[in-house]
Amino acid sequence: MLILNPLEASERSVLVGYAVAVLTVAAAFAALLLMQTRWQASAPVSLLLAAVIVTTWLAGTKPGALATALAILAFTYYYVGLTGLSGNAPIQAIRLLSFTTLACYVVWITATERGAAESLRRAHDGLQRTNEALRLENMERRRTEEQLRLSEAKFRALTESASAAIFIRHGDRISYANPAASAITGYSFEELRAMSFSDTGHPDFQNLLRARALARQKGELVPVRYELKIVTKAGEERWLGFTEGVFEFQGTPAVVSIAFDITERQRAEEALRKSERLLREAEELGHTGSWEHDLVSGRIVNTPENHRLFFGDDDSKGARLEDYVDAVHPDDRAYLTARREKLLAEGGPRDIEFRVIWPDGSVHVLFGLATIVRDRSGQPVRAYGTNIDITERKRAEEAVRDSRQLLDLVLATLPVGVAVTDRAGDIVLANEASKRPRYGRCPADRRA
Repeated sequence: MLILNPLEASERSVLVGYAVAVLTVAAAFAALLLMQTRWQASAPVSLLLAAVIVTTWLAGTKPGALATALAILAFTYYYVGLTGLSGNAPIQAIRLLSFTTLACYVVWITATERGAAESLRRAHDGLQRTNEALRLENMERRRTEEQLRLSEAKFRALTESASAAIFIRHGDRISYANPAASAITGYSFEELRAMSFSDTGHPDFQNLLRARALARQKGELVPVRYELKIVTKAGEERWLGFTEGVFEFQGTPAVVSIAFDITERQRAEEALRKSERLLREAEELGHTGSWEHDLVSGRIVNTPENHRLFFGDDDSKGARLEDYVDAVHPDDRAYLTARREKLLAEGGPRDIEFRVIWPDGSVHVLFGLATIVRDRSGQPVRAYGTNIDITERKRAEEAVRDSRQLLDLVLATLPVGVAVTDRAGDIVLANEASKRPRYGRCPADRRA
């Protein structure tokens, strides 16, 4: 399929118009010759003017002018060249002038009528297009109004049934609040509309809310998610988690804020923080640490005190299981590894005592208790437990043993008898010298 651009189409239309001018005048002249030859009729004016009129009406003014020029030539040729009437020059000149004037007048009249008809057609087409555009615009407006009505209905159905508080505000003024917002704050919609958004916040947060509203009006970026504390109409303090966005409401930019009551979560988090703080303090006082090891991912979670039990103040270690194995005393490492593998494979004693060496070279004795969690197939997936530093207890026990050995040695070397009795008078400790007969009954006899 041949597709022409507008310029090529215009050039082709002009050429067609000129071709029409040539063909119509040629046809008129041929008809004139035929009539003059067969019927001896003479109607050059009518035929040639008809050719000019047809050309002008069909092709326009320029082809009509060409047809006029060709008709004048044909008229002159007919009267001068064919009829042999060239002897009466004034009459021929008058005829030619009259024909030329009449032809030009016909072209002007025809072109004017054609232009008027074309203008009327264009005006009619333009009016039809305008009417169609108005009809489509009216349909689009009605469709837009219907969509707006449905959108507003859906918006109200959504917001009024939502459990989250929804505020729409212009600047710091509240333009809309759903029933959940009234339920959370304790204020009615009318009361909220009379308030600024910052007035709903706790005094500690009001300046922050005003500053953010001012920054948003200046076009600055502000956080879209945040948490703040409010004071309800009854004076109760509650925490809300906000998510905000900017959109067009009632023809002007507005901010929509969706808030969830997170008071219970805040209280739970505060209780958790307090519990963790107490646990941390208790672990520090008791030199006890807790740990958890995900056997699938390899992730290890430590309390700060458990990390300190293995590595002291070195924070660069503790992310890998190998760090803990390397911290164990070389003499206890194989024993600890074997106990761990046995516990993972088939169970067994959960408690173990071992030594660790801190980065500063000091040796510490730990007592650990581990628990293995298995999946339904019996495969171990998680381990957790506690460790306690018993270094001081071990040192105290060692000191007691040393003291007892020293006491036994002293008592054994004394030449005199020494006996220790309890409140009931029973001898609980005596050396060999005290068992000789001259000192009376021996401790065994007294106990008997």
